[in-house]
Amino acid sequence: MKVWVLQTGEPLHIDTNSLRPMRAMNLANKLVEDGHEVILWSSNFDHFSKNHRSRSVQTFSISHNLEIKLIQSTGYKSNISFARLVDHAQMAINLLKQLKRQSLPDIVFIGYPPIETAWVMTRWCRKRNIPVLLDVKDAWPEIIVRGLPNKFRFLGKILLTPYTMMMKNTFKDVTGFCAPSEPFLEWSLKNSSRSRNIFDIVIPLTTPVSKFSKDEIAQASSWLDLKGIKQIGGPIISFVGSVNSAFDFKPIIKLATKSNYRFVIAGNGPNFNEIKHKPRVYQIFLCLAG
Repeated sequence: MKVWVLQTGEPLHIDTNSLRPMRAMNLANKLVEDGHEVILWSSNFDHFSKNHRSRSVQTFSISHNLEIKLIQSTGYKSNISFARLVDHAQMAINLLKQLKRQSLPDIVFIGYPPIETAWVMTRWCRKRNIPVLLDVKDAWPEIIVRGLPNKFRFLGKILLTPYTMMMKNTFKDVTGFCAPSEPFLEWSLKNSSRSRNIFDIVIPLTTPVSKFSKDEIAQASSWLDLKGIKQIGGPIISFVGSVNSAFDFKPIIKLATKSNYRFVIAGNGPNFNEIKHKPRVYQIFLCLAG
């Protein structure tokens, strides 16, 4: 079976920054392992390093059954910026141009967001009767409105109306939803105006099981000791992932100042500096985007 996977903003097989594989790589690897032919579509702009992956090459052959196709865009310096919106719009336009030269897949797995590329790909697939599974990992653009002060939320909804319309049209065009949790799946179904079907599935954000030697575990323990994360005092509660507005850290910070618990936040993201110096909250700068 010929399978396309469209996921932007994630590590790829061709990257050299050693970030852990996420949905795109894990799914592509499993499909290839099961004997399927896979084309992995992604952005030429690396969301983590903020650099372009290639100046000229658009297609990379990873193995006999795995190909990576890069979509061109200008890139951006900040995750929260107008430049990022421009980048995603360009990526959607360039994706549409590239699709005109492709043979048809049997099924397509699309990451959401970004909304623009998801919208282009689902419309393209609908016209060709190709089944689509949409992987909804963020409640966009609703999450933007949630982050605004109450008095600006109505204005935010108005300004984001074009994106909301694209989101709803995209959701209505898909065969099924894939989501990391039940609330995300329920949100997706609500905005698609339909009930759950046999193609809707919850698959948590996870990673393949790793096996570590005793030496590796001892080295990791020593490294944590050097960071001040020692098994003394009260219980330790850990968070490993992207430190961004999708997560509300305020209750954790409030609890950390009043309890015997210690909280370890391991990751990086736009909200990292905001919580960097909070009392009894330890940060480990690992650049682990979850």
